[in-house]
Amino acid sequence: MRFSLALCLSLLAGPALAEPSRTILVLDSSGSMWGQIDGEAKIAIARRAVSDLLDTLPENVEIGLTAYGHRRKGDCGDIESLVPVGAQSRPAIRAAIEAIQPKGKTPLSDAVRAAAEELKYSEEKATVILVSDGRETCEADPCAVGLLLEETGVDFTAHVVGFDISDADDEAQLRCLAENTGGDFVSASNATELREALERVAAEPEVAVFEVGITASERGRPVTNDLIWTVTPEGGDPVLNYEAGSGPVLTLDPGMYDVEVLRTVDEAFGEMRIAVGLGEPLRHVVALEVPKPEATLSAPGTLTGGAPFEVEWTGPNAPNDRIDVVSEDGGRANDYAYTRDGMPAALVAPGDTGTYEIRYFLAGSNEVLTRIPLTVTDAAITLSDPGTLPAGTPMAIEWTGPNAPNDRISVIPKGGGRAVDYAYTRDDSPAALVAPGVPGDYEIVYLSATDRSTPVRIPLTVTAGEMTLVAPDALSAGTPFEVNWTGPNAPNDRINLIPKAGGRAVDYAYTRDGSPAALVAPGVPGDYEIVYLAATDRSMPLRIPLTVTEAEVTLSMPDTVAAGRAIPVEWTGPDAPNDNIAVFFAQGNTRPVTYTYTREGSPLTLRSVAEPGAYELRYRSNGGNSVIATLPFTVVPAEDVPAAEPKPEPSPSPSPVQPAATPEPATPATPAPAPAADEVRAEPDATPGAIQTPGEAVTLDLLNGPVSINTDAIVLWTGPGGPDDGIIVTGIAAPDDAALGFEPLSSGNPVTVPMPSRAGGYELRYVDGTGAILGRITITLFQEPQ
Repeated sequence: MRFSLALCLSLLAGPALAEPSRTILVLDSSGSMWGQIDGEAKIAIARRAVSDLLDTLPENVEIGLTAYGHRRKGDCGDIESLVPVGAQSRPAIRAAIEAIQPKGKTPLSDAVRAAAEELKYSEEKATVILVSDGRETCEADPCAVGLLLEETGVDFTAHVVGFDISDADDEAQLRCLAENTGGDFVSASNATELREALERVAAEPEVAVFEVGITASERGRPVTNDLIWTVTPEGGDPVLNYEAGSGPVLTLDPGMYDVEVLRTVDEAFGEMRIAVGLGEPLRHVVALEVPKPEATLSAPGTLTGGAPFEVEWTGPNAPNDRIDVVSEDGGRANDYAYTRDGMPAALVAPGDTGTYEIRYFLAGSNEVLTRIPLTVTDAAITLSDPGTLPAGTPMAIEWTGPNAPNDRISVIPKGGGRAVDYAYTRDDSPAALVAPGVPGDYEIVYLSATDRSTPVRIPLTVTAGEMTLVAPDALSAGTPFEVNWTGPNAPNDRINLIPKAGGRAVDYAYTRDGSPAALVAPGVPGDYEIVYLAATDRSMPLRIPLTVTEAEVTLSMPDTVAAGRAIPVEWTGPDAPNDNIAVFFAQGNTRPVTYTYTREGSPLTLRSVAEPGAYELRYRSNGGNSVIATLPFTVVPAEDVPAAEPKPEPSPSPSPVQPAATPEPATPATPAPAPAADEVRAEPDATPGAIQTPGEAVTLDLLNGPVSINTDAIVLWTGPGGPDDGIIVTGIAAPDDAALGFEPLSSGNPVTVPMPSRAGGYELRYVDGTGAILGRITITLFQEPQ
């Protein structure tokens, strides 16, 4: 049996009770009570069990009897209080039970409510014991009734004895009634169990004790040292009296207790009342009331708006303590300074006139230790009047004012909103501003940075002004063109080319570079706009349309080229500045393998591609931002394509901008006279950049030029190929041992050599195992345009 049931029936506590316990027994007398258990009617079993219960009750228990369903069939109102609550009611209850003849329905919810009202449950403690063999049959909800009685009663409890109930839903309904009032549900299936169930509600209550822990805190932080505790039950003697400790853990009976704690080092004191019992917290924290530290403030009593000033202060200077300036009625600080930054504290008076306070704010407890008044008067702020100006016109605003840190002269829309332009007052007077690009009504304001106030403002009217854009209305993709313009030409104003549907500029030119502005039509056909962009407020007060059509571009080259051989390309196209012809891998083609600018003319030659596979030739306009023509081709191994006959003229020296194309295999030259065994000399007729050794030529050929930074150079080599031979990367004039990188020739032929991250001229040098340089070529690394 749960403690709550024994507590409810504390009527068994006998003489120890200060007041008599009042309980009503509600007996199910519906027609179903004629059902039999072991050959005996349930009503007869109930009469005997109740009679036995009456014999066990202490004399000071006041008990009454209510029955339902005992007078009329089919009547949900058949509820009757047969015996009023009283200490001498036992004989009357026995007589009433013997006279009951079950007949009707089961209005158990209303019967429990009627018994509660008889006990004045809303004014006094009340207990009802319901004995029923079935579910509610009168369209009431026992769960809801139990919850209502629990919420509206002073201390109401309903215990339910379910007698011979086999249906799970019926049992759940009765159990819910008990649990919603904090009572118990007890099931009985025969005469013995019914008697035991009723006797269990008459058992002497268990004595409940609880382990309660108590600690102390100061400003939300635990306190464990130098504490003295006293704990006293209500109306009794202390169970803990001036005992030291960080926090006691006590075993306590249910009830109310007063807890006091004293810290001996500073006499900080705390107290609280705690409740011990079912449902109450078992851990409590007593807050120490610490005397406020002393603090002082000294500052001017009157200041002009926005004026900087200093505050002399004394105080605890705890972490994050502050000196604040706030309005007299509180709220967020207009300005503040941390005490950790030293004394005096540097502050700025609010921009608006009025009465304020300077406060010492103790951050750990959010307390104000002391405060002094501050009166803010009108500041001597003036702004010159620009009158009416055309959109985008530069203007110089003369001003006077406090010039506090980060104060600004701002241009804002008249109805409010973000600043269109501004200048800091620290940059002196006059403030250099620009009129907005959109005509309308604006204001020039002095903005106090401390509290975002604008104590002075003057009107500004912005007119359309004279602004023109003249340009072609239709162009083919990638075509260079000019835009003649007139306008304010404010700093960073631009002529932009943007998609008609909106988005980022495809191309632009600053107006400071003069009229006409030089632009290039985008590579993607469609509808665009040429706009005058006012840099100050990002407005576009004037725009004209531009239609971009397909460009007339052709690309011509062999369908198949050999790996390691130069690629000839013929082309036609717009040839705008920085247009280029580039080679990309057909798949995963985010960066070009090689490219050449169209300004080199047509036909032009692209550097060879070392790796066989599928590639794509692309005409890229506007510095590579737009692709306006493509042509697929295939690179095959060199042995699959017959080599061209060698040309009689010598190969040109590599260019610092674009390395020379891969040379065709040379016809072996007539051997020179053999040098001494330790001699290495350059032959005047050898390939430029190569050094020959006795009996074996050393050559280095770049297969994938031009090469960009942070990529790989693919180098075809001939030479002795010793086990320690390799290719090093150095600066052009660097010493022999100043290698920026080394790649052994054992990695293959051609060999892949990683390039440095800085653009410029470099050398690739063939070195043997002793470090001797047997051959070299120069290359130029470039940084690919973004």
